[in-house]
Amino acid sequence: MQTQRIDGVLIVRERHGGPVYYAKWRDSTRTQVMRKLGVAWVERHGTVWRKRRGMMPAGYLTPHGGSERMREVIDAHERVLATEASEADHREQATFADVAWAWHEHGRTVSGWKPSTVRDRRSTIRAHLLPAFGRRPVRELSRDEVRRWWRGLHDERRKGGRLSDRNANKLLAELRAILNWAADEYRLAHNAADGIRKHRELTRERPDFYSVEEVEALVRAAGSEQDALIFRVAAYAGLRRGETISLRWHHLDFARSLVHVVDNVSAGQDARVKDEEGRTVPLAPQLAEALARWRGVDARNDDLLFAGSIPGRKLDGDALGSRFRKARDRARLRPLRFHDYADVFVMPTSVRRPCPAADLPLVLSA
Repeated sequence: MQTQRIDGVLIVRERHGGPVYYAKWRDSTRTQVMRKLGVAWVERHGTVWRKRRGMMPAGYLTPHGGSERMREVIDAHERVLATEASEADHREQATFADVAWAWHEHGRTVSGWKPSTVRDRRSTIRAHLLPAFGRRPVRELSRDEVRRWWRGLHDERRKGGRLSDRNANKLLAELRAILNWAADEYRLAHNAADGIRKHRELTRERPDFYSVEEVEALVRAAGSEQDALIFRVAAYAGLRRGETISLRWHHLDFARSLVHVVDNVSAGQDARVKDEEGRTVPLAPQLAEALARWRGVDARNDDLLFAGSIPGRKLDGDALGSRFRKARDRARLRPLRFHDYADVFVMPTSVRRPCPAADLPLVLSA
């Protein structure tokens, strides 16, 4: 359908530097608009303006040029209005799926989510949120509707079974984050997930982790000298798997017995640690001695402590995890995990701390 042509009036106004062209018109929303076009190459003849004689300098507009420039400005203004109207219409008709994926893309490209965060939130959207709300117009989503979904997460008859309090809370937090973002980007009047209280999460009275004796049993069952030292470093310094295989020699301060933890691996890609600025943990003297022996004389400060099969590349975290499980089973230890997104094999993240030097064996043989 052809849109109505918008015409304007070319106006000349006297300014300190000479006459200037302006365009004045009413746009397609019936709003009056005025725009400066440029310096006019005209002179006054009684009550009218006419083109001046002589060579026109660059940057000036003749009456014909002023009319052409006015046409360009009006058309550009209308294109902007059409784009804004289209975007507004899209916002009005957006489904929850539209909003959720837009939020995910914003987090990936603008907010700088870690690769593991991108992967986990994509999985949550697909597996849990889209089946519940995907086709619903986001503006029509109500608190009652969200509350029914929230209660259903604890229903034993639910497909996939009842969710734990912790996992249900994570889903609610993600839904709330999506709608908070949409409140600004899509101009929502309210967040339908607000006012819904999380479940109280009951934690274990005592977290489960391997004792020093069990760690040493794991070390003895390791398939290689490198794996044995990796297991000790992760255990006695309280490091995640990705943090351990990302350690470089300049991260170790032997003089002050410290380890600076700044790098990590997220979904197979290099990343910063969770708190971005990193942290510093004690390095037990016995562990420092073992690492000093492991380093050798040719290692450079920027070299990895535990290099992969390809020079300069980090170890494959998944392969290391598989070797850990095999060593764990050979040592007949209970099945704690080396690393997942919440805990380290020695102890859960919530209570992660380095093992006191007094608890270590007197000799950490390689």
